[in-house]
This record gives sequence, structure tokens and C-alpha cells, in this order.
Amino acid sequence: MKRNNSNQSTLLNFGVKKLKKDLITAPDSNTTVNTTENKRLVSSSDELFDNNNQDIGFYLNNNAIDDAKKYKLLKHPWIPPNNYEFPISQNRRLKFQTDWFRRYAWLVYSKHVEGALCKICVLCSNDFAGKGSHRKLGALIKVPFTKWKDAIERFNQHSKSEYHKLSTIRANDFIKIMENKKKSIVNEIDSSLDETQDISRLEQMSICVRYVDISTYCIREDYLEFVVAKNLTGEGLSKTIMQQIEKFGLEKQYLVGQGYDGAAAMSGQFKGVQKYIASEVSYALYVHCAAHSLNLAISSSCKVVAIRNCIGTISSVATFFRSSSQRSYILIECIKKYVPNSRQSTLIRMCETRWIERHESITRFKELYLSIYHALKQLESSSNIETSKTAFQLSNAISASNFVISLFVIENIFSLTLPLCIALQKVNIDLSYCYERVDDVRTILIEKRNHFILQLEERFSKHHRVMSTIQSLIPKYITQNTTYLNKFTECALFYKPLLPNFDTFDTEIKIWQTQWQNVSDDDRPKCLLTTLSQMSSDFYPNIKCLLTILATLPVTTVTAEHSFSTLRRLKTYLRNNIGQDRLTELSLMNI
Repeated sequence: MKRNNSNQSTLLNFGVKKLKKDLITAPDSNTTVNTTENKRLVSSSDELFDNNNQDIGFYLNNNAIDDAKKYKLLKHPWIPPNNYEFPISQNRRLKFQTDWFRRYAWLVYSKHVEGALCKICVLCSNDFAGKGSHRKLGALIKVPFTKWKDAIERFNQHSKSEYHKLSTIRANDFIKIMENKKKSIVNEIDSSLDETQDISRLEQMSICVRYVDISTYCIREDYLEFVVAKNLTGEGLSKTIMQQIEKFGLEKQYLVGQGYDGAAAMSGQFKGVQKYIASEVSYALYVHCAAHSLNLAISSSCKVVAIRNCIGTISSVATFFRSSSQRSYILIECIKKYVPNSRQSTLIRMCETRWIERHESITRFKELYLSIYHALKQLESSSNIETSKTAFQLSNAISASNFVISLFVIENIFSLTLPLCIALQKVNIDLSYCYERVDDVRTILIEKRNHFILQLEERFSKHHRVMSTIQSLIPKYITQNTTYLNKFTECALFYKPLLPNFDTFDTEIKIWQTQWQNVSDDDRPKCLLTTLSQMSSDFYPNIKCLLTILATLPVTTVTAEHSFSTLRRLKTYLRNNIGQDRLTELSLMNI
């Protein structure tokens, strides 16, 4: 007797329709990843349906997916076309339903493994879940899900699971980073770096880049990474720098500046880093760090015998009191007695390398001078022979007229250079601003006829030569004098490979001068970044390029110096075996 196949078919169709009806409920609201691609079920694009490239089933248990591929899989996973025939299970004759795509934003189907997967958890989850990470991950993450009978219940559980929510957060953050990633930092970049020895006695080189953010017209300095410097010669360091520039996808033809300290290996005219890099990129000008230049100028000025002895005595007095709790207690009592309104109770040690940071030590010493003198006099009668002898010597030294005069001179000069030092350590400054501040200090010091003037002029003369010609393009300084045209042309020839249209440069200069001819000084842009934000790149492409180069040229290596502070906090005695990649990643999070 034949069975009625038509009835069987009718019952099966009824079951499938019933199942589809049950599936159409409120959409899942726990997932926040943009899923408009999952709704494009009717698309017939060969690119999106390329099973070999976009089927997430090929990437199960694969942790070596690069960022670009991961982003593409999250945004454009393989989606079965409308006419795709899903495999039917042997037992209950059930199969995957396309309506589930609309209900669960994270859901994808893999033709390769013939099952359902969570694209977010496959690409962004950890290897384990649960408290203490003791539970292994299974269906939808490490293996495909194929039990269609329990699909709705299992999908709902997965949507509410903690590890899925965490993976969703990671995926959202990853997508935001990738979508905000710039193909190129800017057209012009500057490399700045410094190196120091870490706790493991490895020479760590900090690489940073400086550029103009065209969207906001502000100068940015970004730390990139720490690199172990194995070859400390100028040639070896320059090769390491160029390798890192290539690694980060930066084109070396846009390298317009180099910023280092004055060490011979970096600044040497024949075998220094700047020389080797300039041989590859001729217009990559080397600029000595302005903060280091100021430090050296102060250091050289302090070689005057009276000033040098005064600073040495202050350092000895601070060390004398700080090395004993009993001496510190006597000093505190004298402060309460002779300088009751002072908020200070201790002396500050002199910084050995950064002269400008000695300003606070000298200022505090001057403020507590009377208390220090009486404390030393009191300690002369100490029962400790060494304490008594040293206190007698120091009290005689600080009471000498040469010391007192030198103390007031140093404090006066440092009060002028401290604001300058702070200004030079800011990121959003250019060489024009730098030299203006140096010139302000120099003008004040001329009245004092100080030896420090000569040091400032010597140390910052190179900075002035670098920026003087391009600075004249700023409306504040622009002039109708035609003698400047030759200088502008020489500058344009030097940067000719970077200029958009060198042939129109002379015409641009004449129009640029005419534009500001009848504009009052008060209405003209005063600084470089203001000029860049107000000028047209279509009308003045060459001038804008030159001004952008001036803004990009390095002023200080302060970003690299700050990264060393992070290095010392991260790589300590207890973490001296930390890997280089992990060190860089932690540094990026902290800086």
C-alpha cells in the first residue's frame, strides 16, 4: 500500500511554516555592532559572496588574522544568496532559516563548515570564558552550530552571555579605530627620537612623529614605539629609523625634518644620524632640540667661577640637610622661628642634567636663606665631629658676599628662562614662535649685559636660519620688498619635490603680497597655524605647502623624553623581562 507522499509534504511544509512564524519575534537588542550588511540578503555581488575570502568558517581558531582582513570580515561577511539551498538535517528534516539573519545581528552562516557562527565572537573573543577563564568555548565560536531544533533558545542564550557582550565591545572599538584610521598622517612629517638605557641594560630608542593635522590645523606629536638599538653608531641608528618609517607605512619623501639632541652620534656633520638621513632625503633638515639648546646655554653660562661655586654650595647644603633626619628637624625648627609664613620645610636637590629645573631649588634656597644660616650655626656645636665641621664650612660659604650676590643673580636669570623652558616644551608650537620667545628673553637680558646673551645667540642661530625665510610668508612679517623674492625662490627650489606646482610659485608670492598690502597689522594673522587655517589651498598651494613644512619642523624632543618616564614606570626591576611588543603596547596606552 502506497503512502500518501502529498500528505507528508503538506505536514512538513506546515512544520516549516510554523517554525518560521515562531522565529519572527522582536529583534535582539544586546548587540550594537553595525549590521546593515546582514540585511542585504538579496545582494548578488560576487565580492560579498566570495566563499574563499569572506566565509568566516575558514577563520575558526585562527588568531593570525590581520586587522584589515578582520575589519572586512566584520563589515562584509559572506551571506548566502536567496537561492542558496541550506543542508537539511537527517533526523528532523530541519535547516537554517534566513529570517534568523534579521533577528540576530551577529549571526552568519558558513558554507565551508555548513553551520551557524557568531562573527563577533569568532573574530574578537578570548579562548576561554567564565570566571577565572576555566570554561572552553564551543558552538557558534569554536565549532559551527547545527542543532536547528534548539536554534532559537541557543541563539538567545548566546546573545545574553557575558563573553558575547565583551566581544561586542571589542568589535565596536576595533571598528571605530579602523574607520578613523588615516591612510596617511599628512603630506609632511618630522621624525624625532631619543634613546636611553632601561632596567635590563638595553638601549631603548623612542621614535615619535610630528605633523600638522589638516582637519583641525594643529600640530601633533605622536609616540610610535620603543625600539631596541643594537648598533649605536650614526649609520646603525639611521638605518633603524628608516626601517621603522617604512614599517609604519610612512613615505620617506615626505620627511622634512629631524629632531634630536646634540650627541655626536645624532648631530654629527659627517657620521651622525642626521647626515645619513639627509643623504637619503636631502630636504630633511636637522634641528637641534630647543629645550636642549636652552639647557646647554644655561650650562655654559654657569661656567663663570662665582656662579659655578654658588650652585655647588647650594647643592652641598641641600645634600647636607637631607642626609640626616636630625639636621632636617633642626632646619624645620629654624624655619618656624625665622620664616614662619613659609610653606616650605625642606630643600630640593639640584637636578644633575637639567639646569633649568634647578630654578625651584635656588628659589627655595633664597626663600629659606635666613633659616638655613641659623640652622648651620646651631649645628656647628653638634657633638658629631663631621656634622660640626661641615656645618662650619657651609655657614662660612653661604655668608660670603660673593655667594649672596651670585645667588640673587642666578635667581633673577632663572626667573626669565623658566617660562621660556616651559614654553619650549609644548607640542603645539613652531620654530617661528620658538625664536620669538627666545628673542624676547634676549632683549631683556641685553639690558643686564649678561654673558648668557652670547650663549642664546650661539645656540639658537641655527633655528633662526632654518625658519627665517619661510617665516616671512606669514602675513604678520610679509613685506612688499622685492629682495625677498630671491630668498623665497631659493627656498622653493630646496623643497621643489614637495611643492604641488613649482612653476606658479613666483606668481603666488606676488598675489600673496598684494592680498595683505592694504590689510592693517591688527587684522593680519599673527601666527603660523592661524595663517594655515585661513588661507586657500586651491589658490596658494605652494605657499601653504611651505608653511606646513615650517609647522612640521621639530622644535623639541619633549615627546620622546616623556616616553622615557613611561618606560621607567613600565619596565621595572620586577618586570625586567617584559617583551618589546608588550612594552610598546602598554606605552601607547599610557602616553
